[in-house]
Formats: sequence, C-alpha cells, structure tokens
Amino acid sequence: METAVAKRSYKQLYTFILPLLIVLLRPLGMNLNQSIILGALVLVLIWWTTGVVNKTYSSIVLLVVFALFGSTPFNVVFRFPMSSNFYMIGFSFLLSQGIVNSNVANRLSGAILNKYCNHPYKLILMSFIFGTVLIFLIPQPFSRVILLASIYRQFFKGREIGEKGMSVLLFSIFMASTATSMLFLNGDIILNLAALQFGEVSLGWLEWAKYMLLPSIATTLLMGGGFLLLFKEDISSIKINSIKEEKGAAADIKEKAAIVIMGLVILLWMTESIHSVNSAIVALVGTLAMFIFGILEKKDLKSFNISLMIFLTAAFSIGSVMKGSGVADILYARLMTVFPSSFSNLYIMIIIAVVMILHMFLGSSLTTLSVVVPGLIELTKGTLGAIPLVLLAYITVNLHYILPFHHVTIMIGAGNNYYSNRIVAKFGLLMTILVFLVVFGLYLPWWRFIKII
Repeated sequence: METAVAKRSYKQLYTFILPLLIVLLRPLGMNLNQSIILGALVLVLIWWTTGVVNKTYSSIVLLVVFALFGSTPFNVVFRFPMSSNFYMIGFSFLLSQGIVNSNVANRLSGAILNKYCNHPYKLILMSFIFGTVLIFLIPQPFSRVILLASIYRQFFKGREIGEKGMSVLLFSIFMASTATSMLFLNGDIILNLAALQFGEVSLGWLEWAKYMLLPSIATTLLMGGGFLLLFKEDISSIKINSIKEEKGAAADIKEKAAIVIMGLVILLWMTESIHSVNSAIVALVGTLAMFIFGILEKKDLKSFNISLMIFLTAAFSIGSVMKGSGVADILYARLMTVFPSSFSNLYIMIIIAVVMILHMFLGSSLTTLSVVVPGLIELTKGTLGAIPLVLLAYITVNLHYILPFHHVTIMIGAGNNYYSNRIVAKFGLLMTILVFLVVFGLYLPWWRFIKII
C-alpha cells in the first residue's frame, strides 16, 4: 500500500518539472504572471490527462491560479457559472434523470434499441441517426447527448457488455454529435452561429446547407468508418445479449406527465427563436414540473454533477484567461510569421495548423474562434474570402480534439466518466489527420465547384 502511495507521489512530483521550467525561463518574452498562467495550464493539462491528481482538485487549482495571476476580471474567469449554459447543462441532467425515473427511457430503449440494435455496429449507427434526427428537436448538442446517453445506459442494464465496451459505445454518441452538428446551421446553435458572428458574415439555413451539407455528410461517414476501424477490437468483443422483455404495463400518471413535460420542453427549445424564452429557463420550468409530479425527488439532485460543473468552469475559463493575460496574443503573433505571401495549398495547411495549435492551448472552441477568426480575416484579406475562412476555422475547431476540454460535447461525456481520456486521445489523433484529409479532399473541392474560392 505504501509503495503504491509513494509511486503516485513521485508521479505527481514529476508533473511539476515542465511547468516550473516555463515559470523560470519565461519563454517567448512572457512576464512572470504570463509564465505562471502558461505553467499552471500545462500542469493541469498533465493532471487531467494522466489522472494523477483528482480532476475536481486540479480544476480548482487552475481556477485559483487564474483568479490570482490571470490579469482577467473575476466575472470573466468564472463566466461559465454565471451563464445560461451552466444551468442548461445542469437541468438537462435532471430532466434526463426524470426520463429514466418515469420509465420513458426504458420504453424508448425497448421500442427502438431492443428491437433493432442487437449488434454493437447497429448501436453505433443509431448514434449517428439519433444525432441527426434530434437536431430538429433539440438545437443544443449537449442536451441531445445527455438525453441519448441516459437512454443508452438504460439499454445497457441487465446486459453483460463490460465496462470497456460500454465506454466505446457511449463515446460513439458524443463523437457522432460533433460530426452531425456540422450538417445544418442549427446543428450547434451556439458554435455554428458564433463562428459566423466572429467573422462578421451572415449565412441563412439554405446557404449553410449549400456550403456544408454534402461534404459534411461525407465527413460524417468517414468519421464513422474511422471509429469502427480504430476500435474494431473493442467493438468485436462486445456481445449484446438479449434479455427477456416483460410486457410493459400501461403508462402511469408519472410516465404520462414526463412525456408531456419533455414534449413541451423540446417544443419550446425548438421554437426559441419565436418566443425568445431562454432554453435554460425552459429547462428549469420543466425540472420544477417533474418535481411537482413526483417524477424527480430530492435524492435525484445528485444527478446535478457538481464535479463536472467545476471541471467545465475551469475548462471554459482557459480561453478567456489566456486572452486576458496576453498569452494568446504572444502565441498568435509568433504563429502569424509563418504565413506565405500567396494563396496555395500550403497557405490552407498553415491556417489549419495555426488554428489547431491555438486550440490545443486555449481549449474552448468558441474562444479559439474569437481569437483567430478576426485576425485571420485581416491577414488573409484579398487572398481568401471571409466565408471559406470562417468555415475552415470552424471545421478545424469542431473536429480537432485531443483531450475532452477541447470540445464541450466530448467534455460532458468524459466529465461524467462515460469514457476515459485515453479513448478521446486515441480517436483525437485520428481526427487530427482526418481534418486535413476532409478539408483538402472534400470541402475545398466542393467550395471550388460552387465557386466561393
């Protein structure tokens, strides 16, 4: 026992070596505060990746360092808990728990998954089908994946799938969502619209479909194929045993109430642009209604995952603090010196590489876009149009992730321990290569065909 504790302590000490060197050497002309910020980020990224320090504790450490040395207002560092997204995610978990409690999830898994998904490949295919269909019902991707994950987990009950196989299948839900979110403008109501806003360009639903739909369908198929090949061994070991289905009793009042409540919540989410009631408020009212009808009880409050929310708060603060402290500007300025003077494939490759590198450090897709898009538009003026540039940056940050904190949808699943950082990194390395392949093999040829470049 002492040996194990000692080994863990040594591992924890080793993680400080690179961050301390950053603080002492102050690379790229950084001042002391900036080097502390970068060093702390590197340290916590190592902790998140290796798991040698509890994720909640390491997130708190990062937030404390950011608050003390980040040269960023307190309300900006802790912007996520003050945002509607924080409550949207939290209440989505409670709503999903209510669906499970009411037996609706069980009926859905019985009606669809039990009937059609007797093989892991079919279950993975269903992740993409559900991920696409639900776009037209729930415009927030994290709400979609939380709800779908609760249905899958209900399906897994009573089946001897195994922890590793279950992790791969659950990861397919979140991975598929990152692909299907690109198909339509409302696929990710936050990231898609923000990308256009940062570039000061306006695209309607049909225009987005014209530029993105066909190459994104092909990209989705490639991602699915890559996923099946990469996790072939894990998937082939999964045996989805059938379980005896008992004839379901007639829906009781709680189940009927849950269906009505969730139906109204989804309807209000779908029509937010008409009634302008924030999605978080809709989720709150739906959650309260479930408590009133007894679908949710006090014990279900534990489904509001505090550890996940602390982790998300830390992850979302990275981009703002890197920008506020000036670290992002230092990195960005150095990267800009590598651009060639004329348009070419190399020019596109460098744009992708610059976005990827900054995304690795900034973490947040939104923050990365907010940093790189305005600067790149100014830098590439007269060489590349604003629309293809914005879409190029968007595709890169949406598809490129090595660690969960690089994509909020992936982060939600990892934060709930549905799958490990290792699974994310394994697929993320493939995605790093795939970004270049789909851009040069699909998106650029299509954009040339429709003459936007």
